[in-house]
Amino acid sequence: MNDKKKFNYLGTILSLLAILVCIFVYAFTEEKSEWHLKLLHDLMPHLIGPIVIILIIYHFLTKQGIYFFTPEEVSSQSISIALSDIPKDSFGIELKSHVDGAKVERETKFHGTYRNIPKNIRLRVYVVNENQTSCWINTQDVILNANDKTWEVRVYVGGINSKGHKVYIVIALEEDITDQWREYYKSVSKQINEWRPLKYPLPSNVVETNKIKVERI
Repeated sequence: MNDKKKFNYLGTILSLLAILVCIFVYAFTEEKSEWHLKLLHDLMPHLIGPIVIILIIYHFLTKQGIYFFTPEEVSSQSISIALSDIPKDSFGIELKSHVDGAKVERETKFHGTYRNIPKNIRLRVYVVNENQTSCWINTQDVILNANDKTWEVRVYVGGINSKGHKVYIVIALEEDITDQWREYYKSVSKQINEWRPLKYPLPSNVVETNKIKVERI
Protein backbone atom coordinates (compact mmCIF):
# COMPACT_ATOMS: atom_id res chain seq x y z
CA MET A 1 0.00 0.00 0.00
CA ASN A 2 1.45 3.38 -1.01
CA ASP A 3 1.72 6.41 1.29
CA LYS A 4 -1.20 8.20 -0.36
CA LYS A 5 -3.54 5.32 0.23
CA LYS A 6 -2.29 4.92 3.81
CA PHE A 7 -3.14 8.57 4.40
CA ASN A 8 -6.63 8.05 2.97
CA TYR A 9 -7.20 5.00 5.18
CA LEU A 10 -6.01 6.89 8.24
CA GLY A 11 -8.22 9.89 7.49
CA THR A 12 -11.26 7.70 6.97
CA ILE A 13 -10.70 5.67 10.15
CA LEU A 14 -10.14 8.79 12.27
CA SER A 15 -13.32 10.34 10.87
CA LEU A 16 -15.30 7.21 11.69
CA LEU A 17 -13.87 7.16 15.20
CA ALA A 18 -14.86 10.81 15.63
CA ILE A 19 -18.43 9.97 14.61
CA LEU A 20 -18.56 7.05 17.06
CA VAL A 21 -17.23 9.26 19.87
CA CYS A 22 -19.87 11.90 19.11
CA ILE A 23 -22.63 9.27 19.18
CA PHE A 24 -21.35 7.86 22.46
CA VAL A 25 -21.14 11.30 24.06
CA TYR A 26 -24.61 12.17 22.75
CA ALA A 27 -26.09 8.99 24.30
CA PHE A 28 -24.13 9.39 27.54
CA THR A 29 -25.20 13.00 28.13
CA GLU A 30 -28.87 12.44 27.38
CA GLU A 31 -31.10 13.46 30.30
CA LYS A 32 -28.12 14.82 32.24
CA SER A 33 -28.92 17.89 34.36
CA GLU A 34 -25.45 19.47 34.52
CA TRP A 35 -25.20 22.50 32.25
CA HIS A 36 -21.94 21.47 30.60
CA LEU A 37 -23.28 17.99 29.83
CA LYS A 38 -26.40 19.51 28.34
CA LEU A 39 -24.18 21.72 26.21
CA LEU A 40 -22.23 18.69 24.95
CA HIS A 41 -25.48 16.85 24.25
CA ASP A 42 -26.81 19.72 22.15
CA LEU A 43 -23.46 20.13 20.36
CA MET A 44 -23.03 16.51 19.18
CA PRO A 45 -25.60 16.54 16.31
CA HIS A 46 -23.96 19.68 14.93
CA LEU A 47 -20.58 17.88 14.82
CA ILE A 48 -21.70 14.55 13.34
CA GLY A 49 -23.46 16.13 10.36
CA PRO A 50 -20.47 18.09 9.01
CA ILE A 51 -18.10 15.11 9.47
CA VAL A 52 -20.40 12.82 7.47
CA ILE A 53 -20.87 15.44 4.76
CA ILE A 54 -17.10 15.99 4.46
CA LEU A 55 -16.50 12.24 4.09
CA ILE A 56 -19.16 11.91 1.38
CA ILE A 57 -17.89 14.93 -0.57
CA TYR A 58 -14.26 13.78 -0.28
CA HIS A 59 -15.12 10.34 -1.58
CA PHE A 60 -17.44 11.16 -4.45
CA LEU A 61 -15.68 14.29 -5.72
CA THR A 62 -12.05 13.19 -5.46
CA LYS A 63 -12.47 9.38 -5.72
CA GLN A 64 -9.65 9.12 -3.19
CA GLY A 65 -11.37 8.62 0.15
CA ILE A 66 -13.12 5.87 2.03
CA TYR A 67 -11.02 3.00 0.68
CA PHE A 68 -12.25 1.25 3.79
CA PHE A 69 -15.62 0.78 2.07
CA THR A 70 -14.44 0.46 -1.54
CA PRO A 71 -11.35 -1.78 -1.58
CA GLU A 72 -9.38 -1.72 -4.79
CA GLU A 73 -9.63 -4.88 -6.86
CA VAL A 74 -6.27 -6.14 -8.06
CA SER A 75 -5.95 -8.72 -10.82
CA SER A 76 -2.69 -10.64 -11.20
CA GLN A 77 -3.14 -10.42 -14.98
CA SER A 78 -3.44 -6.62 -15.02
CA ILE A 79 -0.55 -5.47 -12.84
CA SER A 80 3.16 -5.15 -13.46
CA ILE A 81 5.55 -6.07 -10.69
CA ALA A 82 9.24 -6.88 -10.45
CA LEU A 83 9.94 -10.62 -10.41
CA SER A 84 12.44 -10.20 -7.57
CA ASP A 85 9.66 -8.77 -5.37
CA ILE A 86 7.49 -11.88 -5.57
CA PRO A 87 8.14 -15.12 -3.62
CA LYS A 88 8.63 -17.96 -6.11
CA ASP A 89 6.05 -20.19 -4.42
CA SER A 90 3.32 -17.57 -4.85
CA PHE A 91 3.11 -18.33 -8.59
CA GLY A 92 2.08 -21.93 -7.88
CA ILE A 93 3.82 -23.30 -10.99
CA GLU A 94 3.47 -27.11 -11.19
CA LEU A 95 4.52 -29.58 -13.89
CA LYS A 96 1.82 -32.25 -14.20
CA SER A 97 2.62 -34.07 -17.44
CA HIS A 98 6.03 -35.59 -16.64
CA VAL A 99 8.14 -36.66 -13.68
CA ASP A 100 11.87 -36.91 -13.13
CA GLY A 101 13.35 -39.73 -15.24
CA ALA A 102 10.57 -39.70 -17.85
CA LYS A 103 11.26 -40.89 -21.40
CA VAL A 104 10.20 -38.40 -24.06
CA GLU A 105 9.95 -38.07 -27.81
CA ARG A 106 11.91 -35.53 -29.81
CA GLU A 107 8.83 -33.30 -29.85
CA THR A 108 7.00 -33.49 -26.53
CA LYS A 109 4.18 -31.48 -25.03
CA PHE A 110 4.62 -30.52 -21.39
CA HIS A 111 1.78 -29.11 -19.34
CA GLY A 112 0.90 -28.12 -15.80
CA THR A 113 -0.94 -25.63 -13.63
CA TYR A 114 -0.28 -22.21 -12.12
CA ARG A 115 -1.85 -19.96 -9.50
CA ASN A 116 -1.17 -16.50 -10.91
CA ILE A 117 1.26 -14.87 -13.31
CA PRO A 118 1.35 -11.04 -13.63
CA LYS A 119 1.11 -9.66 -17.14
CA ASN A 120 4.79 -8.65 -17.29
CA ILE A 121 6.10 -12.06 -16.22
CA ARG A 122 6.74 -14.81 -18.76
CA LEU A 123 6.73 -18.57 -18.22
CA ARG A 124 9.62 -20.05 -20.23
CA VAL A 125 11.22 -23.43 -20.88
CA TYR A 126 14.93 -24.21 -21.23
CA VAL A 127 16.59 -27.48 -22.25
CA VAL A 128 19.79 -28.05 -20.24
CA ASN A 129 22.51 -30.56 -21.11
CA GLU A 130 23.22 -33.47 -18.75
CA ASN A 131 26.39 -31.84 -17.40
CA GLN A 132 24.38 -28.67 -16.64
CA THR A 133 26.90 -26.39 -18.33
CA SER A 134 24.85 -25.29 -21.37
CA CYS A 135 21.21 -24.73 -22.21
CA TRP A 136 18.98 -23.97 -25.16
CA ILE A 137 16.00 -21.66 -25.32
CA ASN A 138 12.79 -23.45 -26.17
CA THR A 139 11.48 -21.30 -29.01
CA GLN A 140 7.81 -22.25 -28.58
CA ASP A 141 5.76 -19.93 -26.39
CA VAL A 142 4.06 -21.29 -23.28
CA ILE A 143 0.28 -21.11 -23.70
CA LEU A 144 -1.62 -20.02 -20.58
CA ASN A 145 -5.28 -20.85 -20.08
CA ALA A 146 -6.63 -18.31 -17.59
CA ASN A 147 -9.97 -20.10 -17.22
CA ASP A 148 -8.65 -23.27 -15.61
CA LYS A 149 -5.18 -21.96 -14.66
CA THR A 150 -3.27 -24.41 -16.83
CA TRP A 151 -0.26 -24.03 -19.13
CA GLU A 152 1.18 -26.09 -21.95
CA VAL A 153 4.15 -25.91 -24.29
CA ARG A 154 5.68 -27.94 -27.10
CA VAL A 155 9.38 -28.68 -26.52
CA TYR A 156 11.98 -30.02 -28.93
CA VAL A 157 14.19 -32.32 -26.87
CA GLY A 158 17.47 -32.63 -28.74
CA GLY A 159 18.10 -33.26 -32.43
CA ILE A 160 17.40 -36.16 -34.78
CA ASN A 161 20.43 -38.11 -33.55
CA SER A 162 19.87 -37.47 -29.83
CA LYS A 163 18.17 -40.76 -28.94
CA GLY A 164 19.31 -42.00 -25.55
CA HIS A 165 20.60 -38.59 -24.53
CA LYS A 166 19.54 -37.24 -21.17
CA VAL A 167 18.74 -33.58 -20.58
CA TYR A 168 17.02 -31.40 -18.03
CA ILE A 169 13.76 -29.61 -18.72
CA VAL A 170 13.69 -26.35 -16.77
CA ILE A 171 10.51 -24.35 -16.26
CA ALA A 172 11.40 -20.76 -15.41
CA LEU A 173 9.98 -17.29 -14.93
CA GLU A 174 11.44 -14.12 -16.38
CA GLU A 175 10.28 -10.56 -17.00
CA ASP A 176 8.94 -9.39 -20.36
CA ILE A 177 12.02 -7.22 -20.96
CA THR A 178 13.62 -10.37 -22.41
CA ASP A 179 11.00 -10.63 -25.20
CA GLN A 180 12.96 -8.60 -27.74
CA TRP A 181 16.21 -10.40 -26.96
CA ARG A 182 14.52 -13.79 -27.47
CA GLU A 183 13.06 -12.71 -30.80
CA TYR A 184 16.52 -11.51 -31.89
CA TYR A 185 18.05 -14.85 -30.83
CA LYS A 186 15.47 -16.79 -32.85
CA SER A 187 15.91 -14.54 -35.87
CA VAL A 188 19.71 -14.88 -35.93
CA SER A 189 19.55 -18.63 -35.28
CA LYS A 190 17.28 -19.11 -38.28
CA GLN A 191 19.59 -17.02 -40.47
CA ILE A 192 22.70 -19.01 -39.60
CA ASN A 193 20.72 -22.26 -39.33
CA GLU A 194 22.24 -23.04 -35.96
CA TRP A 195 20.73 -22.88 -32.48
CA ARG A 196 23.70 -22.05 -30.30
CA PRO A 197 23.60 -22.89 -26.59
CA LEU A 198 23.72 -20.43 -23.72
CA LYS A 199 25.75 -20.80 -20.57
CA TYR A 200 24.15 -22.52 -17.61
CA PRO A 201 23.28 -21.76 -14.77
CA LEU A 202 20.82 -19.14 -16.00
CA PRO A 203 21.19 -15.46 -14.98
CA SER A 204 19.91 -14.49 -11.54
CA ASN A 205 16.96 -12.61 -13.04
CA VAL A 206 15.61 -15.91 -14.41
CA VAL A 207 13.80 -17.82 -11.66
CA GLU A 208 13.62 -21.59 -12.02
CA THR A 209 10.42 -23.13 -10.67
CA ASN A 210 10.59 -26.75 -11.89
CA LYS A 211 13.38 -28.99 -13.13
CA ILE A 212 13.27 -32.63 -14.23
CA LYS A 213 15.70 -34.96 -15.98
CA VAL A 214 14.34 -36.78 -19.05
CA GLU A 215 15.67 -39.27 -21.60
CA ARG A 216 15.12 -39.08 -25.37
CA ILE A 217 13.69 -42.14 -27.04
